[in-house]
Amino acid sequence: MTDMPLGTATPPGATGGAGRAPDEILVAFAEPAPQNRLTVLVRIILAIPHLVVLWALGIAAEVVVIICWFAALVLGRLPVGLGEFLSGYLRWLVRVQGYLFLLTDRYPPFELGEADYPVQILVRPGPLNRLAVLFRIILAIPAALLSSLVVLGMETIVMFVTWLIVLIAGQMPRPLYEAIAAGQRYYFRYTGYLFLLTGSYPWGLFGDQPDQAYPAPASGQPVLGYGQPAPGYGQPAPGYAEPAPGYAEPGYGQPEYQPPAGYGQPGPGYPEPAYRQPEYAPPAGYAQPAAVTGWLGGDQPWRLVLSGTAKGLVGMFLAIGVLVAVLWVVLIAVAASSNNTVSKAVAAASVQTAYAKLSTTVGSFDSKVSGCGGKLSCVNRVDSQMSQSFRTFGSDIQGISMPTPASTAAAGTVQSDADQIGTDFQRLSTASSVSQYQQTVASTGLEGLLNQFDADYRGLGRTLGVG
Repeated sequence: MTDMPLGTATPPGATGGAGRAPDEILVAFAEPAPQNRLTVLVRIILAIPHLVVLWALGIAAEVVVIICWFAALVLGRLPVGLGEFLSGYLRWLVRVQGYLFLLTDRYPPFELGEADYPVQILVRPGPLNRLAVLFRIILAIPAALLSSLVVLGMETIVMFVTWLIVLIAGQMPRPLYEAIAAGQRYYFRYTGYLFLLTGSYPWGLFGDQPDQAYPAPASGQPVLGYGQPAPGYGQPAPGYAEPAPGYAEPGYGQPEYQPPAGYGQPGPGYPEPAYRQPEYAPPAGYAQPAAVTGWLGGDQPWRLVLSGTAKGLVGMFLAIGVLVAVLWVVLIAVAASSNNTVSKAVAAASVQTAYAKLSTTVGSFDSKVSGCGGKLSCVNRVDSQMSQSFRTFGSDIQGISMPTPASTAAAGTVQSDADQIGTDFQRLSTASSVSQYQQTVASTGLEGLLNQFDADYRGLGRTLGVG
């Protein structure tokens, strides 16, 4: 790898390219490269150690984000140490996600810091708007929904098909590679925004404009990539070959040292070497840089320009994500409905149990009234018991789950009848004279209501398949 875009790629005070915010999160992806089919086959298993570490780091990151939220409200920026931890967690996440989503075959390093890797992220925390920090979760909701739909679309059937393609062909097609890279970049930008590592709102799901400028990959001090000589390599040290003070400058073309006569000349019988032919040739490839892996953005590694096919694939990710989300909601609703739905037999048994308790009170009503011997206060007490029994029955019916809409409607009617009868018996229990008692009986139509209750109860039984 060369021109590895690591470190603080933009010096303090510089912007991230023309018109770009200095704290914008940038992501660079190497060109699609051949992959080892064996590691592709067991990619998830190989990534398990990283997933365990990221799970633990993720818990710590959530705590740190909460602390950073309070700190940013006061300071207007993240504390340096905490911000570096969150940046390191995001770097680690980026590398593991790139490995899992088959964007590279290189195993990620166990490293919070910067590393030479085909998927790079540049995080440059800066000043934050306190008001935007205060409402960060609310502001992030649209980006969260969009990011979730894209990732959901990629993690379902798309990644399975991608896995099969790479497993068979040994390399991911470039349009598919670009589309997955775009989806991952948006997710990383959203995560960085949620973690308060940037004030720039997530953008660029469908790629960048071809003329969009970003910081040069060599800005700042990136980690040296493969095949890149160290600064000054091959240059003479300062003062080397400079004449010492007091020594004359040798004349043009005049050597400072003359070898003895015959030195370097072939001995008698030895062939004359060819003109300017070296007597020693360095090994092939010596001092030659290793093969360079390019970036999707070419000389602008941070830029991600999608082809028309790649943009169509990103749109497909969104559509699949929406479809999967809708199906998920439907399945949850169906499961909840199934859990709340009981069989007719169970509902009928519950209704009969409730009615049995009511029947005990109703069956003894006439005998209790006769036993009062015409005393109104005694009759009032019996009426009060009836009122309580019917109200309890109505409450029991309300708490029973019904299997069908018809049985639910029938149960509602029975409950309404029981509540009304309970109210009427309560009025009778407060009558202070016989005449008032008789007037209440006549005005409530209690006898007809009791007959209606019996008919509605039988109707409920029919909807439950009873009698």
